[in-house]
Amino acid sequence: MTRILVTREDGSVIWNEGVNAADFETQHFRLALADRLGWAVADADRAVAPPSFAAMEETDRPERPSSADRVLAGAI
Repeated sequence: MTRILVTREDGSVIWNEGVNAADFETQHFRLALADRLGWAVADADRAVAPPSFAAMEETDRPERPSSADRVLAGAI
């Protein structure tokens, strides 16, 4: 099986998902995969860089679980 990994420069794995070529046949899978990839990259960025003051001010954004929480819940 082919795997998609998002890792930090220190080697920490932020996201690890197995995929098959057939998975990409549906638009739903492709869009959902793009969402998960974007979340993992954002999680990796947050893990490397300290939060900015502007990011702490954003309170109108809905909460979303981190990649680690989604993995533990079996969503990935």
